[in-house]
Formats: sequence, C-alpha cells, structure tokens
Amino acid sequence: MATSKSPLHRRRPRLQSPMAHLRQEVLEAELAHSARLIHEAAKIDAVREIESELRRPIIKEHLQKILNHPYDNCPPLVLACRHNSAKVVAYLLTLISSGLDIEQTGSVSFSKEDIDGAAALWTAAACGHYDIAKCLIKAGADITHRTSSGSTPLRAACYDGHLNVVKVLRSHGSDVNMPNKYGHTPLMIACYKQREKIVSYLIRCGADVNLQSKLRGNTALHDAAEAGSIPIVEALLRAGAQWKSGSGDMSPMLSAAAVGQAKMVSYFRRHKQMSFTRAQEAEALELLGAAYVDKNRNVSAAIDCWIEAILLRGDSSVPPPPPSSPPPNPVYLNMQDIRCRDSLIASVAADPEMLEMLALVIRERVLGISHPDTAYYVRHRGAMYADRGDFQRCMQLWAYSLDIQIRGFESGHDNIFLTAGSCGEVLNHMLVHDSYARGTYVREIAEMTRVELDRCVDARLPEKAFRIGRIFLHLAGVWMQFIRDGRQAASPDDRRRLYDLGCAVVASCPANDAEETLLHLAVQPSTTKLLEYCECAYPFPCPDVVAFLLSCGAVVNAVDACRRTPLHAALRHSRRSAENGGADRVRRVIDVLVDAGAVTEARDVCGRTALAYAVDGGNEEVVAALRRRRRLRLQDISAAAVVDSGLDYYDELPLKLAQFVDLF
Repeated sequence: MATSKSPLHRRRPRLQSPMAHLRQEVLEAELAHSARLIHEAAKIDAVREIESELRRPIIKEHLQKILNHPYDNCPPLVLACRHNSAKVVAYLLTLISSGLDIEQTGSVSFSKEDIDGAAALWTAAACGHYDIAKCLIKAGADITHRTSSGSTPLRAACYDGHLNVVKVLRSHGSDVNMPNKYGHTPLMIACYKQREKIVSYLIRCGADVNLQSKLRGNTALHDAAEAGSIPIVEALLRAGAQWKSGSGDMSPMLSAAAVGQAKMVSYFRRHKQMSFTRAQEAEALELLGAAYVDKNRNVSAAIDCWIEAILLRGDSSVPPPPPSSPPPNPVYLNMQDIRCRDSLIASVAADPEMLEMLALVIRERVLGISHPDTAYYVRHRGAMYADRGDFQRCMQLWAYSLDIQIRGFESGHDNIFLTAGSCGEVLNHMLVHDSYARGTYVREIAEMTRVELDRCVDARLPEKAFRIGRIFLHLAGVWMQFIRDGRQAASPDDRRRLYDLGCAVVASCPANDAEETLLHLAVQPSTTKLLEYCECAYPFPCPDVVAFLLSCGAVVNAVDACRRTPLHAALRHSRRSAENGGADRVRRVIDVLVDAGAVTEARDVCGRTALAYAVDGGNEEVVAALRRRRRLRLQDISAAAVVDSGLDYYDELPLKLAQFVDLF
C-alpha cells in the first residue's frame, strides 16, 4: 500500500536574489511586530494604541494584511471579542471598507480547550458579550458562520447559558435546529449543560425535540437524562419527546445509567409509560452498578443494583444475558456474567478484584465496543493497576483497550492516538524501571499501530496516518532498547516480525504537512516529546531507529518542503541535541546516514548544506565528525554546476537524475 507520492518529486524552485530576500524578511518582521502590538492592545481594549499603529506609513501600505493578521493563531477582531474589548471591536468594524474581514477566523481558548475556526460573532456569543454580538450583527456578521466543528453562534451561546445572546441571535433568524458536524443541535447542548431557561425558550421557538445526532443517534432526551436533569426531561416530554434508542440500542435510561445518574434511572422506572422492556430495565440496573464501581467506588450500591437486576431476570418473561457475549476473556481474568445472587456474593467475597472485572464485562456486553465508555473504563482500570505498580496488568488492559478502539471506532479517532501514545509511555517506563518488562507488548502495540496506519491511509487521512507513524517510532525505539539492554532474547522470528512491520509502516506512512518523513523525525530531538510524563530511555535523535528505518526502505535523501534532507534536519537541531547530552547520538546518526548514501553536499531552499547547520550548532565534535565523513564526488560537483547555471534541467535530464540534481 505504498503511496505514489515520491519524497523527491518537486522541481527545485528558483531562489530569490539576496537583496529581494532580505527586503521581504524585513517587511515580514515589521508586520509581525506590528501584529503583536495590535494583538496585545486588543486584549486590554487599548483602541488608541491600535489607531496609532495603523497610521504608520509602512502599515498603511499593508493595512488589509495587518487587519487580518492571525498573530498567535487569532486575528485582532476575534481576540477583541474574546476579551470583551468593545471599543476595539467598534473601531475595527469601521475599517471593513479598508479590508477588514468580519468573518476572519482564529483559534480561541475556553476552559483550556482550543476552538478552531471561530469567527468574531461566534466568539462574542460564546463569551456572552451581548453588546458586542449586537454590534457585529448590525455590521453584517454571518449568524450561520460555523467553527471547524460546525458550531454556530447560537449553539455557542446555548453552551454557557447566555439567554440574552440566544434571543438576539434568534430574533435575527438563527436556525434553532442547525446542528454541528456531529448532528448535535443547540437544544441538545442546552439539555446536556442543564440550561433550563434556554431549553424552554428553544422549545417555544419551535426546536425539534426528536432530532437525533449523527455520532451516537442520541436525542435531546438522552442528553437531559445523562445530565440528570428531571425538570428538563419533563419539559421535553411535555413538548412531545419520543422514547428513541440511539446507536447500540442506547435508550435515555441507559444513557443515565452509564454515568451513574441513579435518580434519573429511578424516575424512568417509575414512569411505566416509557417504551422499554423489563430486559432493558435490567440492563440499566446492571450498567448503573458498573458505574457505581468505576465512578463512585460504591461496592454495596453496585451489588444492590446487580441483585435487583438478577431478580428482574428471574422472571421467566425476561431473557438472561447472552451466555457468550462477550466470551470469557483473559484480560478480564475470565470473569463472566453473574446469573444468581449467591454466585455474585461468593465471587466478590473470594476476590474483590473480580467485582471490578464484572463491571467491565457488563459494560462491554451492554454498550458494545463502539461506545467510547467501554474502552475508556478498560483504560481507567489499567491506570489503577499502574498506580499500584502493576505495569504488566496495566499493559494487558491498555493493549485490549487499543484493540477494541481500533475495531469499534472510526479510523483516525483521537482516542486511538491517546491510548497508543499512553501505551508507548508505559512501555518506556517499564523499560527504565521494571526488569520484568516483556517485548511481547511492544510487538502487540506496534502491530495495532500498523493496522490503524493502514486504516488512516485508506480513509485518506494523511495527517492522522503520520501521527500514528510517529508513535510507531517510539515503539521501535523501546523494542530495540530491550534488545540492546539484553533483557529480551531477540529470536529470528521476533526480528523478522519487527522488520516486516517497519517495512509496511515506511511504505505506507505519508509525509506530514511540512513534507517531513519518519526518517526526518527520527533525527530530531523534538520527537522525544511524545514521552512528556516519564523519563525517556531512548531519546531522539535515535541512531538505532534511524538505522532501522533505513533497513526498512526509508529514503535517505528524502526532502521536506524546504528541501532539507534528514542529514540537514539532524545538523539543523544539533545545538539542541548537544545541550541535552546528545552530541554522541548526532555523530552516530551522521555515520548511519552517510553510510546509507546521504549526500553531504545537498543544499536546501536557502542554499545551505548540512555542514553550514553543523557550524551554526557550535559543537566542534559534531562539525569534525561531519567533516570526516564529508564526500565531495564528481557527480555532486556536476549537479551543483547544473543548478548554478540556471538551466531548466527537467526538460533535459531523466527524471531520477533531475531529482538528484534537485538536492543541490
């Protein structure tokens, strides 16, 4: 499944003249400085400082660019709305005719969460800045403009309960049923956040109480039940809310049970007019018991729920849980569903740990592997074992959590990356602190990352594919460190399996947005950041990983968007590597790359060689190591001469030879 895109596919761009390049750099620096000043002034409503800055001649020449400059990922109008700088907003809106884009978007932060694609009106609505919102609407802001997740200004106002903003948006025609990209409507989020007044208002405005989301098929009734708000549930029922099941046959009662909303479960059970069977009622009690174990650690309440469910299932009209769904699972210590009260009591008395496993068994049976809570609580239980120092058991659960996420979630799901990255961190911790760590877990997680990589490639998600490929680099580092330390007897089969995995990953993994390959990452110290919570046993640049990637088919002279090869990348960051005690690793990386055929005289888009970056790094040992391995071949001199001549060599040379000339 190799990608057709070659890492040496581009024709070399013509370089700017030195003076033109310098003038452009000076201008960009001046505009960036001005953007920073305006950015800071917008935060504190300092409108005079902004007026003064925009009157400068050089800024007036580039007024449209500076008005919409996304300094720190946020243009000034959006930033002013975030910080309630009403005077700045009013002033900036007078500059629409001068090129201000009122729909310019940026990234804004709420409760440590970054919202991408937020326009000014969305930001004002989310913050509840009523006067600014009115001012923006009057100036022509689009009330339907959505963020990257498809959220409208109306939905933003509903989230934090800004009823006055909701009303002004509605008075100007906002659609009360317009969902985000997951199909979640303003009414649903108002129910989930327990905004009773907004729920009542939206219902009066004609909000459809029976719409279902795309993601899980839930309705507003599901969200209200999960939030535990009986008054909102009653309001929805009065408005004609129907008892619908979402994906996985998830009813509102099960939604409440899954998060431990015992009062809501009792409310639904008392109202027999609800459309659920006694078997579904028993499942709700079983799921509520699991929530008591994992969320509240209330063992007695959990046992009471499960006993009541057993009694319900004792009725001949209520079928028992499927005997083989799921089958005995070693990850759950082969725990199976309990079908009678005495067995439940005896099992818990014999081993309290089995109670925790029973909660996981029930959740997987009732919710299925596609529900995020199933994998989440498997991970949660694994973390509890890690806290006790039992990393073997933690890895067993986390590996299973990753497996069911890959089987149950769509490709590229963020939780898959979270779990895979966490597994890498724990494996590294085991490598450093646990002499009994086993490489079998590394192979198991690596094989699953390869599966996820293939899924991302098939789904045409190159950014996600590269992200999972980056995690694979760390797993390869752990495995080779196991072998290097002598803790693992690396059999020929072990080596073959890892090599086969590496070949598949190298062949499938696309470049990132900067057109860097995995080999570029393996030579950079920043790649170590995956392991931010534990001591790294194999910091990058990692010569072993570099050699492994090359043996698996990585292109040693692949170039990124700036036409830098992996050798460029290694030397460009050599100062930082040396500061972290990595000068020896950089020297070893140089040897590995040059032995594999790295062109030492290759020039990047700025015309710089790897040696120039090594000199900038200031480490004499690294510079000396590169000088020793430097090779100036006749073909290198010829290629450089072709480039310097300015010939359009793509029309004269075979493709492969032209790509080689590109390096110079």
